[in-house]
Amino acid sequence: MSPTMSMFEAVAYLGGEERPYPVDAVRPAPRRVLEVGSGVGNGTLQAALAWPDATFYCLEPDDVARNTLAWRVAAAGLNNRVSILPLRLEETDFLGTFDVVLAQHVLCEVPPEERSAFLVAMTRRMGYDGAAVIDDHFGPTDNAPIPRTEVGQERFGDFTYTQFFTAEPAEGSRRNVVHEIVMTDRRGDVIHESRHEAVDFVTDDDLALSLIRAAGLMPASIGDGWLRLTTP
Repeated sequence: MSPTMSMFEAVAYLGGEERPYPVDAVRPAPRRVLEVGSGVGNGTLQAALAWPDATFYCLEPDDVARNTLAWRVAAAGLNNRVSILPLRLEETDFLGTFDVVLAQHVLCEVPPEERSAFLVAMTRRMGYDGAAVIDDHFGPTDNAPIPRTEVGQERFGDFTYTQFFTAEPAEGSRRNVVHEIVMTDRRGDVIHESRHEAVDFVTDDDLALSLIRAAGLMPASIGDGWLRLTTP
């Protein structure tokens, strides 16, 4: 049986599909930043370089991602102003409030029944004049099956890593997804295989926006694929 992997192994091997944060749309430049679901730190490094006077608190519960993030932060010489915590947003009351909360590809992974509580927790981390910046991908919009499909490939020396994605409908709004990484040699022989099984949630965008407003947040578009959330 193939060993399991963290989804962040795929990101580390093959790169992510993260879009850069719309840092130019955040004015004035923040001094205190909370990033939810930092992953391996693509967005962290971008924002930290764009806001050189800001201190960052990065939340990442996944061990593989957090360790990768720590190494990348240290290599960039940013460990004097970037704190890395193995926590969820709901566990951060002791951190106080922030000028801006960043989150990419996070809300779509929160189960629908937990999203209201997640959004309320986000409002508590925003200061009086604070804001949150999130992507507008709230989840897949339909539950159609997706056959095993190649979604990425990268070569390292004599070996090639290929990522495959599969999705199957599950109960209710849930969808079972499988990410696989297959390592092959120059002849194409399989050397190693690993897989990550997860659940994502089919979401109606209008419903997601209504939950955001119900949490006391006002969404506004600030560029392709991004929303700025503020309190009235």
